[in-house]
Amino acid sequence: MRRETPSSAPTPAIAVFSLAEHPEHGFLVASINEPALALLTAGSINVLGETVHRVLAPELADLLTQHGRECLAARRSVAFTSAATNGPANGGPVPNGGHAITYLLTPLGNESRLITITAIPCGVIHRLPLLLGEQQRFATLGYLSRGVAHDVDNVVASARVSLADASRGVSEGSVTHQRLALVDHALGLATLLLKKVLAFTVQPDDKYTPVDLTGVVSDAVSLVRPLLPRNVQVRLEFGADVRPIQGSRSELMQIVLNLCMNAVNATEATSGAVGLTVSEKHISAPLRVGRRELPPGAYNCLCVTDSGHGMSAETLQRAFEPFFTTKGSTTPGLGLSIVRSLVDAHGGAVVAHSTLGSGTTVLVYLPIQQPVAP
Repeated sequence: MRRETPSSAPTPAIAVFSLAEHPEHGFLVASINEPALALLTAGSINVLGETVHRVLAPELADLLTQHGRECLAARRSVAFTSAATNGPANGGPVPNGGHAITYLLTPLGNESRLITITAIPCGVIHRLPLLLGEQQRFATLGYLSRGVAHDVDNVVASARVSLADASRGVSEGSVTHQRLALVDHALGLATLLLKKVLAFTVQPDDKYTPVDLTGVVSDAVSLVRPLLPRNVQVRLEFGADVRPIQGSRSELMQIVLNLCMNAVNATEATSGAVGLTVSEKHISAPLRVGRRELPPGAYNCLCVTDSGHGMSAETLQRAFEPFFTTKGSTTPGLGLSIVRSLVDAHGGAVVAHSTLGSGTTVLVYLPIQQPVAP
């Protein structure tokens, strides 16, 4: 994300950004509006996914961490007043003339680890009740989307069961059988979209269990095969003696489904192949993968490749941003951002490599946690 100078755009008074609490890395920047960019330190270009201590002045980062934890623990809004910004440390002007700012922190739902922050100059503090109401309305969207997604998912599942019963009484090759197959295909796509919504709203599973990633990949591909275009082939390759990882099978399934469907969609227009491989990798020294640095150890490596149209450097740089899409309004643009959040929750890392016209490769590293000796 690029900071705008005062000469290119005036800085409005109200800054809004959101933070997500990571179990190991503290609070990470999940979203940010243009006015909030003035709070950043010099050189803060790629803001999303960075820790607050990397992009904000130490004093402000400490206060946000302290009050952010209080906000999540109490599940209520918290406010504190501090200096307006990082001051001369960021090499730019101080918003609001250097006056104090009140920071309003609000949790997003009862289970989420997300908080939204509104930075309000004390000169407009009388607008606080209005802003708080806006934040609470935004928080209810999480409840609404989760409840609706669950209800619709149950309806779709019931419809597919009834459809399967109806199909058994129809001869294959008939017009009726073909129409029923089309309906089942549409319901299958609806199920995948609902799972994307639920992946953003469901509480992460803290009780991870041993999971065979090769089995997850096999099951995901079996689910996707009925939806495959005739001109796209899917190939699987598993390394020998790949050990299980500690994780949530349902979340790992979401990772594989999202990556697989993205690869299929990218390949459909040109025909070709999608490959999914799982192997075990040993890292002997800290390794930078995407935005994360992986410590030494053993990892499952999921590699998803496609021979599709690929991405430009500009598109690739934004591919993991929430709601970013190159397909207009036909997709919500949540797939890769869901993948990144779920991989992060498993202590892993994800990175994409792509060249326009030459396909895309996505690598997912998931740590193998060795059992603790009794």
